[in-house]
Amino acid sequence: MKKTVSLLLIAAMVFVCSACAAGGTEATTAPATAAVTETTETAAADTADSTAEKKILTVYFSSANTTSADVVSSATPDFDGVASTQYLAEYIHGKVGGDMAKITPVSDYPTDYNGTADAAKAERDKDERPAFHLSARVGWMNDPNGFSFYEGRYHLFYQYYPYEAKWGLMHWGHAVSDDLLHWEYLPTVLAPDNSYDRDGCYSGNAITLDDGRQMLMYTGMVYETDENGERRELQMQCLAFGDGLNYEKYEHNPVLTADDLPEGGNKYAFRDPKILRQTDGTFRALIANDVKGCGGQMLVFRSDDALHWEYSHALVKNRYRIGLMWECPDFFELQGKHALLGSAQDMIPDGLEYHNGNGTFYMIGSYNEETEQFEEETNHAVDYGIDFYAPQTLLTPDGRRVMIAWMQSWANEHRVPQYLPFFGQMTVPRQLS
Repeated sequence: MKKTVSLLLIAAMVFVCSACAAGGTEATTAPATAAVTETTETAAADTADSTAEKKILTVYFSSANTTSADVVSSATPDFDGVASTQYLAEYIHGKVGGDMAKITPVSDYPTDYNGTADAAKAERDKDERPAFHLSARVGWMNDPNGFSFYEGRYHLFYQYYPYEAKWGLMHWGHAVSDDLLHWEYLPTVLAPDNSYDRDGCYSGNAITLDDGRQMLMYTGMVYETDENGERRELQMQCLAFGDGLNYEKYEHNPVLTADDLPEGGNKYAFRDPKILRQTDGTFRALIANDVKGCGGQMLVFRSDDALHWEYSHALVKNRYRIGLMWECPDFFELQGKHALLGSAQDMIPDGLEYHNGNGTFYMIGSYNEETEQFEEETNHAVDYGIDFYAPQTLLTPDGRRVMIAWMQSWANEHRVPQYLPFFGQMTVPRQLS
């Protein structure tokens, strides 16, 4: 009989009562370089609430040729660094024309981002946030990215749209923790500011290199019109390097494009790289893809230096067993077996499994590192609730495999009230066994 390992979803940390958590150390906001102003504007006459005054965010743009202003959204960005101030070139150019040199955000929640916190607003922020679920600093949060232990701290990046409490052009937010319960916000590390990611910096992962740098691998997205005249998401893989605080995108991005896909691979569904290190020191990237007649598949790409990549093989193919497209792969050893995590779209119930529509699955099996072949033995849902998606794991310094996920369902994300200052949070970390 083959040994089967179950993923028992156990809380990794001791639960803390609300009273204790409320009295603990709160996440702090890094001081921003931008100045703060605030204004109101009467909505345009052709909108549904044309007579209502709205508190809005005004962003000023200045360049050698242009000084102009434009309203971007009613939420609060966290322009903490250069990456955040060079975002959304296509959108901005369409609004004001020309290149921009500087963005000045506006906010009154929860601090003024000049390092002067309003005590009442800070207290309100503490009271309205979860005690030990990481939530969006402002705006929107979805998938966890780059969940890792680096330079003595836990790092969690996440899909982030800081301008409104709804999904938009994706950035990478960043937070760190010493215990996986209490989080400190750090500056945004990736923004959609280059030709290969101008419409979104999608999900990915992180790994520590031999020279001590942390490398992020993520999916860049650019809209294009296909042969049928439809607007599609062209997806490609990109790199960034940093020290745990500041990150720079690789000058030769993208490192994997549609040209690197195997025959039949869909260039519009090629995303969410998971970086793995082999015992011989070489690198692998496990990337989700869609192929006609099969649905999702997890593709393996190899590299000797983490910079130059080539296609190797498909680790697992869906063949329409578990939903359609697969996303957000993770792959790791667990108690003598290997586990593959994934998130599936449009799942059809199978007995007690896969009732969530868009949900998660895991496969347990045997992996031969020499041949790099995975033999699946069983598969199940990772979580049987609705609000659980895109899990990532890390190996803690003391050898525990810990998982975190986005605590939300795509099925109801459109019902989020737009006036919220932030939306989205992560699950409590869970230890896998």
